[in-house]
Amino acid sequence: LGGKHNSAVLYTVGPLGQNAKAPGEGKPQPGREKLVMNKLDFVKCLYDTGVNVMEVVKEYNKEAGARALTLLRVPIVSGGTFRHPEVGPEICALALLAGMQAVPLDRNLVVELMPSPPMEQAFKLITVDDDQRDGTTDSQLSGKPESQFNGKPESQLNGKPESQLNGKP
Repeated sequence: LGGKHNSAVLYTVGPLGQNAKAPGEGKPQPGREKLVMNKLDFVKCLYDTGVNVMEVVKEYNKEAGARALTLLRVPIVSGGTFRHPEVGPEICALALLAGMQAVPLDRNLVVELMPSPPMEQAFKLITVDDDQRDGTTDSQLSGKPESQFNGKPESQLNGKPESQLNGKP
């Protein structure tokens, strides 16, 4: 897993919003188009994926003892090749984060978002102050108060703009 502090990998396959394959994987198999979700089901599945990720981490940590996860790095899911054409990548990220936020966190777990413009936009939307949101509260966005979600985009954690994190000037 790379380093002495890495203890687990949670691989998530997101919903299929269009019948496509990643570059270099060839053409989709016949019948795969039946797995493509409509827009609403696609977003709901991303939310459910966020819930499932946090539930798996909670269950893992209950049994892991000293190997319990203290840091969870999260990339966008289904925000690229498989994204529904009527759903923007920031909505993919927002649905995932809202699902994650719906599960109460162990205070020892830090959620770190992998840097990307959609993840940073979603993070800003889900954590803005009530007076900045035209009356929409945190609990209306996610079902849980913002204080239960302690993640920050990596660029906010280390003070570097996202472009510097990707090795660009």
